[in-house]
Amino acid sequence: MPRRPIVAILGVLGALILFAIVGGAYLFFQWWDWYPAAAQLPAAEKRARELGLPMTAADIAPNPPVKPEENAAEPLRQLAAEMRKIKGVREEVRSLERAMGEGRADDARRMLEKFDRAIQAAEAIGARPGLDMGRDWDLGTGLLFPEWASVKDISKVLDARARLQKGVPETAIRNVRLQNRLARLVGSEPNLISMLVHIAVRRISLGTVERLAGEWKNDDAKLALLERELTGRGPLPDFVHALRGEIYTGVATIRNLDLYDKKKKIDPRRLRRQGMPKSLHLRAYMARHLQTWNRAWPLVRSHQDDPLGATEGLRSLEEDVQTQKGASYLLLAMLYPVFDQSGLAIVTLDANERATLS
Repeated sequence: MPRRPIVAILGVLGALILFAIVGGAYLFFQWWDWYPAAAQLPAAEKRARELGLPMTAADIAPNPPVKPEENAAEPLRQLAAEMRKIKGVREEVRSLERAMGEGRADDARRMLEKFDRAIQAAEAIGARPGLDMGRDWDLGTGLLFPEWASVKDISKVLDARARLQKGVPETAIRNVRLQNRLARLVGSEPNLISMLVHIAVRRISLGTVERLAGEWKNDDAKLALLERELTGRGPLPDFVHALRGEIYTGVATIRNLDLYDKKKKIDPRRLRRQGMPKSLHLRAYMARHLQTWNRAWPLVRSHQDDPLGATEGLRSLEEDVQTQKGASYLLLAMLYPVFDQSGLAIVTLDANERATLS
């Protein structure tokens, strides 16, 4: 046989052997880390249950349940549907804001008419004190919150309406009240996204208050009405409540990780809704997830009324998570939330509202 074909064959064989060695080493590295991590899952689960961490979707459901006649879910969906009907709704909201900023009140009134049906839906939401969207929390990271964009947009529309109605204080202030009710309802859902939208809507509402206060600066009676409304704005966003949802998002995601497919939505009928996974790598991932939150949760609870302190502690733990080596930590690095702005956002909101009141 000619020398050149022999060399080529040997080269291919060498490459295959090298590939097999590298692949085998990688698989061994994964197994070497997965096996001891998975063995730690029973202890991690036991401790998580002792700490009261959520292990099923029922653990983060509204408790007590929201009465049907008090549930704002249906009008909230109606609001989102009405906002979707408005062509280029985001640009329409921005145009309304520009008109108000430029003092074009007549133009703003005409623009506001496009939002009449959405405002009606928002008012129906505000009349109901509870929210249970019936979300399937077992979808984990596959769960979306499309309604929240509409809530933020309608809050900006309500800001414009309040300023256009400044001549009738009680009517103008009703818009502020509705903004704050929307914020509280959004924040009642247990996850960081909802908490941050709660904060965003409260900021929009605070801007409305400040602009109305500027218009009424020489009228003590109107300012007193505004102060009363701001004083009754409700409690600050609940950081602990939001984190419980984040913990369960990780549990549900790992439990059903093998069902995730980029090309298709997960079929809810196939979701596993309780118990621990069976496969080695998923048990390893679950162990690391629970171990991390077992460390974090006592810190969170000790800073129940100090969201900034809790955030700083969680950020330190986040840095530790990012430095961990081993295949069992790969998913944890993606599932563990980024806390940089969470607690700070609550503290800043509180400071701004207090400053406005003073």
